[in-house]
Amino acid sequence: MGRDALVYIPKGNQKKAITEQLRLLNFKKIKDFYYCGDDSEFKHYSGVRSWFIEVDNDEKEEYNFILAVRTQAAANAHDISHQNFTLKQLKNYFNTHFHSDYGKNRYFPYDGNPKSFGAENGCFYAIDKLENNFSTLKYSLSNYPDDSEQELLLPTLGIPSPSIFTANIYLTYLCSIIEQYFKLTFIAIFRFSKNKEQIFKKGNRFFPFDLASISNGTLSIEEAFANTLSFQNIEKINSNFRMLDSKLDISSSLKKPYMRRKENLYEALNRILEQRHGLIHQIDINLTYSKSDFLKDIDCVNTSLLRVYDYLCQTYSWENQLT
Repeated sequence: MGRDALVYIPKGNQKKAITEQLRLLNFKKIKDFYYCGDDSEFKHYSGVRSWFIEVDNDEKEEYNFILAVRTQAAANAHDISHQNFTLKQLKNYFNTHFHSDYGKNRYFPYDGNPKSFGAENGCFYAIDKLENNFSTLKYSLSNYPDDSEQELLLPTLGIPSPSIFTANIYLTYLCSIIEQYFKLTFIAIFRFSKNKEQIFKKGNRFFPFDLASISNGTLSIEEAFANTLSFQNIEKINSNFRMLDSKLDISSSLKKPYMRRKENLYEALNRILEQRHGLIHQIDINLTYSKSDFLKDIDCVNTSLLRVYDYLCQTYSWENQLT
């Protein structure tokens, strides 16, 4: 599902001129298609794609080629607005016409404000794009076969059963989700922070390979700075956000009671991250950590990150785009 338009390029226009126009519209070539969506202001969500299509034999006398311009179903207002702008520019400069899902030379309607951008959008993208990660984990592990009666006895011998071993290994991926969310959220706030100059003065040393990436334009300076920080410990994560803004205390949203459990979300995240460290650095497998425990921890992490996002929305008076 998505929004599709076919642009018919009349004879006399060269493909090189079309690709140059796409470049001016911020499209970059990726393999056999062109993509516009990587921006530093968090305007785009899924971006806009474009690619050339072979012309049918009965159309070759009139058209040199056809250009497809597409946005995904999940596209935001800015994506669709840029898709419309691309169609309009091609029409104006190359005397083209196009057929969209709405008819000949009919542009795509959209809801929302295409001018919205900034940390608010960046923080929303960080949380919204995690949904598939959680779904993949749940589906994969819930379909993993349960231990046989013989395998259930293995932990009593100090050996993890297949189910326990898998749950421990999957935990490392869950921790990667935690780390990615906080890192992307940090970058989004940092990019628009008024304290950026003061933060840089603290003297964090960039990695040499990151400096090279900054130079060739494949990495932002905010991303490079985030790479010098640790997001593998909940206390350090909280400290990183305090560095951005002294009023930020993400731990406050996690220390509230959770489903009448003795362990609050802050403690749960700390336990999960520590268990991952033990596995990676000491090959320490928790013989009591079952598949059901892991599935509960997925829900726990999901709730934790949603709480942090909601806390940021409340702190900065943003719209919670998940509700």
